[in-house]
Amino acid sequence: FPLSKSMSASRLFQSGGQHSEPIVRRQSCEALPGKEDRMYELHRMLVEKKPFDDHLRMARSLTDDLRRRDVAFGRAHTESLKDLQGRMEEQLKDRQDEWRQGLVQSRQRADDGVASIMADLQQRQQDYQEWRAEMEARVKSIPALGGEPPVGESAERAAKRRQNLDAVKDCTRGYFQDRRAMQQRLAERPMSMSMRTPGDDRRASDAEARATAGLAQISKVHREYESHVQALYDRHHERVFAERKKREEDFQAHLDYNLAARDLAAARQAATQDKIKAEMAAREERLKSRTKTFAGYSPKAKSDRRLREEAALAHHAFGASRTAFA
Repeated sequence: FPLSKSMSASRLFQSGGQHSEPIVRRQSCEALPGKEDRMYELHRMLVEKKPFDDHLRMARSLTDDLRRRDVAFGRAHTESLKDLQGRMEEQLKDRQDEWRQGLVQSRQRADDGVASIMADLQQRQQDYQEWRAEMEARVKSIPALGGEPPVGESAERAAKRRQNLDAVKDCTRGYFQDRRAMQQRLAERPMSMSMRTPGDDRRASDAEARATAGLAQISKVHREYESHVQALYDRHHERVFAERKKREEDFQAHLDYNLAARDLAAARQAATQDKIKAEMAAREERLKSRTKTFAGYSPKAKSDRRLREEAALAHHAFGASRTAFA
């Protein structure tokens, strides 16, 4: 896979990653036995100016051990790479299996979700249809507002209207059939190549008379057809206008009834308000005109002796006052 610059420059990439087992690395031996002897032999060959082949031969003889170590390291490295490649392939296979299983499960979950949503939508649609049918049945069972609906066209009238329409169609069809037959007879009539004879004028006048009569008949049938259709339209318009006028009258009567009921309710409410105001005014008037109270004390009934004494005292006081004035 392609590596980004930041990934290749990271410490994890440069260190070789994290491994549970130590990585086989090449080790260099700086201090091999016989180092001084090799130095002496090298200086001797340089002083004696030995050829380069002798130098190579000495180097090969001295580096046999290193080459053996390199070969062993290469083999160990190759084995480690093969082992690592095998583990990586196994991990890749396991991950591919997990990915495939996850993909299958994801698709199964998606299919289950779609099926659940479709079932929910179907259930909602069925519930809505049932609710709508129930509501329509309830609406039909409720009496019509503002009176009964207008009476529709009867079956006898509809059948008669269809018969009249069929009769008009048959008449039109017969007219076109007669016209085609006339055209065919005119096309089959032999053409005369002889000179014009006195009888030709008579035959031409007869043909022209017949053509004029046919055209007159066609015009008459056409006018009758138009008058019949116009009469049908007029009756239809009259019926529509009558129904519309009846509905307007029913609506106006219903509106007048509502207005009258509203005025009656307003009058009753006004009368109630006036009565309440009158009662409140009378209550206020009674409160203003009532005598003073005894500050919480209730008067007690006087005895007959007390009443006689008060009457005597009043009589005596009245007599004394009269004497004083006299």
